[in-house]
Amino acid sequence: RLEPKVVDLGVVYTGVAVERTLELVNLSDLPTTIGWQRPGGPVANTQAEFVADSSSPVLSEKETRRVTLRFTAQCLGIVDEVYHCVIGGMRAPLTVSVKAVCKGAVLAYELLRDNESPPEPFGQPDAAQLPTGVALPRSSPPPPTLAFGSGVPLFERRTLRFAIRNLSAIPAAFKFKLDKFAAATPPTECSRSRRPPNNGFAMSTTTVATTLLSDLSKRKSEIFASATGRAYIAKKQAEEEDAEVLRAGNGVAFRVEPAEGTLAPWGVLVATVTAFNNMSGAFRDNVECAVHSLPIVRLPVRIAVVGCPLSLRPECLGMDNNAQPTPILRFGHVVKGDNAATLRRRLR
Repeated sequence: RLEPKVVDLGVVYTGVAVERTLELVNLSDLPTTIGWQRPGGPVANTQAEFVADSSSPVLSEKETRRVTLRFTAQCLGIVDEVYHCVIGGMRAPLTVSVKAVCKGAVLAYELLRDNESPPEPFGQPDAAQLPTGVALPRSSPPPPTLAFGSGVPLFERRTLRFAIRNLSAIPAAFKFKLDKFAAATPPTECSRSRRPPNNGFAMSTTTVATTLLSDLSKRKSEIFASATGRAYIAKKQAEEEDAEVLRAGNGVAFRVEPAEGTLAPWGVLVATVTAFNNMSGAFRDNVECAVHSLPIVRLPVRIAVVGCPLSLRPECLGMDNNAQPTPILRFGHVVKGDNAATLRRRLR
């Protein structure tokens, strides 16, 4: 006797094994042999493996043996298969029917507001199927638009976050890239200070200079003890990074972090998109989300930058940067009725 005769696996995912337990009972007083097979031979779209708790092909008299059915789908669709348990001495085999709905990876994208926590995952990463009592959304929402605003001040950075939810038990390898305005990668301190090992010999002049410059760069934030001084150094460092990121000359650049990785089964990932700018205008782009075995998803990116790119150097003579609401360029004292005075200042 073989129980159950019908195994309904529900929704399974390609490449992910699902297990069920069967019970095989020898009702006779004679030992017999057993074997498993699929009528017509194996097929490429499914793989069913029957593993008993005993490796012996002989089923003793009155013995009850637990058998594990390990089923793995290889393609999408509906599965309705029959497998035979061939019993020695019986004219007809025992049969078990296996039913399943096979699906692939499914991802959903969701824009997060400021300080909004990402959604909770639907299950644990090791769950081969959706946990009981948990319901997936009936339809995935359309890809969100990453709108940074229509009045972004010139030279101001803006960030947006979006969450990617894995609605399947399949790990999803992803990669993000921009269509047009990808941010250039700024050089890191490691690349600037990379040098060969000393190996006990004296370092060259170039190596010593590189080391000193690297150490000086690391101590930039420690030059000033006051909060104002540290803020000034942080602003200068941000300006240097912006210049590197925007060196392509497009006026705007976007950076997605992380740029690539693997989303765990049922997992949630938060990606951050940073917008850099140094030119006024309206810009449009798309974040391409490439996931293995899935069509490419494009998230529209929109930003409108306003402001004048020209400015007076803050350290120029006569500039009062403490005036509110805007700095004042003081002309100085002039004598009434004197000739016209000229003041020359450098714009950047």
